[in-house]
Amino acid sequence: MKRGLFSLLVLAPLFLSAQKTNFSITIHFKLIVPAKYVYVYMNYERRIDTLPFPTNDTLNYKGVINHPGTFQIKTDSSAPISLWIDSTPIFLSCSEEKTKYSYTSLNINGLQSSEDAKLYFQMTVPRSSTKKLPLNLTKVEMDSIFRSDRFNYCYNQVDSLFKIRPTSPIIPFYISFYQNLLGADAVRSFFERLTDESQNSEQGQKIKIFLERSVLLQKGTVVENFTMKNPKGKKLSLHAVSAKYI
Repeated sequence: MKRGLFSLLVLAPLFLSAQKTNFSITIHFKLIVPAKYVYVYMNYERRIDTLPFPTNDTLNYKGVINHPGTFQIKTDSSAPISLWIDSTPIFLSCSEEKTKYSYTSLNINGLQSSEDAKLYFQMTVPRSSTKKLPLNLTKVEMDSIFRSDRFNYCYNQVDSLFKIRPTSPIIPFYISFYQNLLGADAVRSFFERLTDESQNSEQGQKIKIFLERSVLLQKGTVVENFTMKNPKGKKLSLHAVSAKYI
């Protein structure tokens, strides 16, 4: 029994390391504002790395993450760029441009990496559209049109991903990112189209929690009674509250 336990303890690090993802990022910067540092924010890892700006303007950055995900990368004065990072090395160049704000923008050029990274980049390219609206609209009517347009945009973005690359791990990310705009019904329909692997991923489980909470908060749902202390330390049960809204 002890020998078996020892074997498991020895093998455990090997199992854990097998779940890690090695990544490599190479960025050639063309700046107009000198920078001292490059900041790398790993969204899923909730970690920020501060790196000295490379003397040759080319950042070579490698590391290990728990699983593929999104990175935000910026310099001292620039707005961040967003990248999908996985086990495939990513190469790109960033040219800096001035904006009317206090920060500059970094434009991505010549990105080379995995199909998922390329697809994520295509999804993040800014798009502009013009729409003629009827005259003399009320604020309520304007808000309704705005919400409808935002919903359609988000829905079509996610739907297009399923058509282009149905097994891509970036799909759960976009569903989660747009979930509040899409609403529970649309999110549920997208979640059911995900592969089993995507549904069971960390991002997929977050979507599942969102859907479970949306059911709990539906009008007319009966919540089981519970008791907790109020700020003054007095016990109070849910069903003892007689207010119209809780």
